[in-house]
Amino acid sequence: MPRIQGPALAEILEALAPRLHKRLDAALERARGWPLEEQPHSTADVAEAANGNTVTFRVDEETSVTLRLTDGVVVKAQDVSCDCLLAPACLHRAAAAAVLPLDEGTATGSKSDAARTEDDRTELAASEAPGTPLTARERAAATALWESATAVLVAGLVGANLFTEAALARATHDARAVGLHRAASLGTRVGTDLRAARERRPEHRLEQLASDLRDLLSVTYQLTHATEPPALSELRGQARRSYREHGGMRLHGLFTEAIVSGTGHAGVVGHLVDEQGVIWSTATIAPGGPELVRSSYDSSLKLGGTTLTHRELGRSGMLLSGGASSEDRRLSGGAATKAVRTESAGWATPAISGLFDRPVADQLARALRADRDDESFGAGDDLVFLRAHVLGQDETGLILVLDTRDAEDAAAAEPSATAGAVAEALTVIHCLLPGDSPTTRHNLARLAAVKPSLKLIARPDRTRPGTVRGLAINLEGELINLGLDRIPVPKEELRIEKDDADAAQTDAPVNQSDGAPLTPLIPADPTALHVVQHRVEQSVAAGRAVTRTALLDRDCARLDSDALHTAAALLRDLAVKAEPAFDEFQRPIDSAQRPRDGYPLAWLAAAVYAHAATQERTVSRWLRVLA
Repeated sequence: MPRIQGPALAEILEALAPRLHKRLDAALERARGWPLEEQPHSTADVAEAANGNTVTFRVDEETSVTLRLTDGVVVKAQDVSCDCLLAPACLHRAAAAAVLPLDEGTATGSKSDAARTEDDRTELAASEAPGTPLTARERAAATALWESATAVLVAGLVGANLFTEAALARATHDARAVGLHRAASLGTRVGTDLRAARERRPEHRLEQLASDLRDLLSVTYQLTHATEPPALSELRGQARRSYREHGGMRLHGLFTEAIVSGTGHAGVVGHLVDEQGVIWSTATIAPGGPELVRSSYDSSLKLGGTTLTHRELGRSGMLLSGGASSEDRRLSGGAATKAVRTESAGWATPAISGLFDRPVADQLARALRADRDDESFGAGDDLVFLRAHVLGQDETGLILVLDTRDAEDAAAAEPSATAGAVAEALTVIHCLLPGDSPTTRHNLARLAAVKPSLKLIARPDRTRPGTVRGLAINLEGELINLGLDRIPVPKEELRIEKDDADAAQTDAPVNQSDGAPLTPLIPADPTALHVVQHRVEQSVAAGRAVTRTALLDRDCARLDSDALHTAAALLRDLAVKAEPAFDEFQRPIDSAQRPRDGYPLAWLAAAVYAHAATQERTVSRWLRVLA
């Protein structure tokens, strides 16, 4: 499918006759069924079609829409033409352009590197130099992106349409063209979220849209107000992932996890540890579905020409020379990179075993505060390394006794201590295993039956304190990548396991163990903090009009009763700023109490507060579980 640049889409939609605006959504449904042909339908298209630069949407026997492409992308509005009598203000042209996916690349555009003047290239290079103040073009682009994001917030999902998306796409394209790469990346994410919501895709999540919109408004606001060179450099971002060269590195395989994203990509990510205990990653991910996971797991690492597979990675070591890594500690290699497989002691290696010696409370605080969307995020920042004992299982996962003692204390403990005695002294948590595959079900049943002591790598669940999502375990010195590897069963137990298989499927999956409690005591959050996040997301979903009429007095009173006075004040301010000021002709005006940007700023303040307060509250509740 060809792609289209944001400015081209916006210009085409602006040319659409106003009386046809309401019919565009229905036309889009029909446009998705139009056949796309590469054959020319007029003499003028023959030369371009011969070069593969022209494709045609066949609307009906008499009408067609022709796209002229540059490297598979519609660059200008003039590149989309219709042969009907109403063109270029016709519905066919607008629908054909709107059905195309947006181009997010930088190789082509209305002002590509080849088309830029010498002054353009000089200004862009100067703006990318460290410490350079914001140029007039950068400030204009940041302001336009702020305004288009504000328009999304004011309209909400119920009011946002193709014209809202097109304005955001054009502002995003202009921001990328002047070197505001971080803001452009966020604009692309918001645009993707809007399109997913409009097309009712299963990957759409309201909380993700609210989070992306919060980050976009925050970055664009700071761009137009920050003056410190280091802050401006960080806010501009980078066009491409920058890599830092390394000399020689000795790495130890840690574990591999399966990845199946909602964007249509799948594969595996392998994690390694260097001699200093720093975690690195290397990925094999491609467009596709879950069927790619198994083949990626058995494929060689794309690093230094090694034949080491992801399956073997966690059980081996590696000497890497001439490699490089990005800021998020993702390893990469070029022609000069060489990787050699070495022997490894596995998780008994001091660099890895030291990860399990770190205080659990510190690990949880670090992992829960890690933001995968932040540029400072690095491989392993959201992982915790735990020692635990399996008590049994429930309907969804394992019940574990978490050992929070120091390594020396744990080693000196009596090996004959029962699980019940340990549970009285230590913390009980819940562990979910990845997916619901036969491998996962086998591992769940096997661990519940054996009830071993083990080392566990997991991610803490942000929404359910006391619950972790297991990724890998070390069982009697053997690495098991949960969801990818099956825990082996001794031969003498195979017959018993087979005889008990039918009973195991019908029995409730609960195992008693020495009278120990099998349900983690997860304290409920007694505060009304969630009310702020709910109102923030409601504003994104329903827009300014609903926020203006929402009854927030009860919510504010509840927040005040919980001593969350700042949260209550922010909601009251949001309600006030949602009501615009008008002049005698009912035109919106600026006023001291309701400035023009008052509503988006009030929403941004509430969104930033809700995010930070919820994050710290999550850490606090997790620490209460440990206590």
